[in-house]
Amino acid sequence: MKNIILFTFFSFFLKAPTGVFNGVLKYESDYDMAGQVGKVLTTIYENDSKGRVESTNIQTKSSIGTPTTKDQNVILYDFSKQQETRLQTLTSRAIVGPYMETFYRQSKQGESLLDAVKVDVQNLGSEKIGEYNCTHFVVSKLNTKMKNSEFNPSKTDLWLTKDLGSCHLWYVGPYLYYPEGSVTQKKLADAGVDGVIVKWHTGTGTLQSSGMLMSYEKKSLPSSTFTPPSNFTVVEPDMSSIPQKN
Repeated sequence: MKNIILFTFFSFFLKAPTGVFNGVLKYESDYDMAGQVGKVLTTIYENDSKGRVESTNIQTKSSIGTPTTKDQNVILYDFSKQQETRLQTLTSRAIVGPYMETFYRQSKQGESLLDAVKVDVQNLGSEKIGEYNCTHFVVSKLNTKMKNSEFNPSKTDLWLTKDLGSCHLWYVGPYLYYPEGSVTQKKLADAGVDGVIVKWHTGTGTLQSSGMLMSYEKKSLPSSTFTPPSNFTVVEPDMSSIPQKN
């Protein structure tokens, strides 16, 4: 009897969830967008309720001009406040505000357009992606205001693993992120989506992109990782200038 109890205890311990992921995730995504071809290298840092995103776009083919390599402005997240800060390198300004999706919804036009998008999530079951045990989801977005389009509904395949724990931020496109607490993230979470993004793919033909988790490192990160540099001026936008919904 004692052996059975010990076996049950250790079996539960080994299968127990690993909790919230703290550390660094490195992704590589490839895109082909109507003549614009290249890859985006993205690093995501998470520690408790804070996040940071760094991305570099490396074009290998461009239908307009010479291919370029360009860094995206760093984005800092405070998930507990549902707030993001964009570091504008050229102006040394840190623009603080609500999540971009929330910011957009606060206008009449933004609310109308976002509410026209219906989200459906399908769970296709367990799949092994490399070393990770994943669940494969298909997220379909139907824009009820868009007629006769081959891209409506749009579909994105997501593979998430619980092997590494749960993330506050899901990276689902070359420059598309679903932070915890945002409207879309909550819709996906309510449908059972959880874990760390391992792989994603969206689009077809010459309008498609895909991403893959290349490496991870679990560790505690210093608070300075998630704060603007000392030489940056912190700016909060004037929300009163946005046409508000009724």
